[in-house]
Amino acid sequence: MQYVGGKYRIRKQLVDFLLEYVQDANYFVEPFCGSCNVVLELLENVLFLPQRVILNDIHRDLILMWRALVFEGWEPPNNCTEEEYDRLKDSEPSALRGFIGHSCSFSGIWFDTFAKNGERNYCLNGKNSIIKARDIFSRYDIDLSFSNLSYKDLFIPDGSVVYCDPPYINTRSVGNFSNFDHERFWQWVRELSSKNKVFVSEYVAPEDFKSVLDINVHTDLNRAKRIEKLFIYNS
Repeated sequence: MQYVGGKYRIRKQLVDFLLEYVQDANYFVEPFCGSCNVVLELLENVLFLPQRVILNDIHRDLILMWRALVFEGWEPPNNCTEEEYDRLKDSEPSALRGFIGHSCSFSGIWFDTFAKNGERNYCLNGKNSIIKARDIFSRYDIDLSFSNLSYKDLFIPDGSVVYCDPPYINTRSVGNFSNFDHERFWQWVRELSSKNKVFVSEYVAPEDFKSVLDINVHTDLNRAKRIEKLFIYNS
């Protein structure tokens, strides 16, 4: 599924690094789970699964989509017209709206511009992607949950491995993240790190954080070269 900031292209590098920590943990938590690329890659590669996987995102429609898909047997559509896209843009939150708003938008930007089908059926591609994700989630015997909270309100058990993929500073933010407080987030990470192993994806971080992994990437929107970094608190 198209998703701005999704880690599909670098999921393998991230998981190769995180595996060492996750295999010894009872809990794996993503406060900003988004398109779930990292956790799906992790489940397919970890030798000893965490007892509990906690996935959260403040995007209500997105979480409604994941819950309906994984727990309720919901099937996304094969096609979407521009008229249906425009109707859903102003409708109430729903699993369908969560799916269409990303999968059928140009570059996955939430209800920004309808991605018209040419040689590519965006809706069907998105469906195939999340059906594959559902199959992966159902393959493993784990206590899995999806919640729709601010990261600050999410309960995280002590001893968790926490992977954070927050909105990046000085990059385009959409939807619920347009007024994201970065300073408050980094302070939350400092406090959380006292009892958990916390990793943060970003381009930059405060001086008391150190990068433990650098990945060269091209951004989705303008193909600019960037270095994705994985940070931990250097207490």
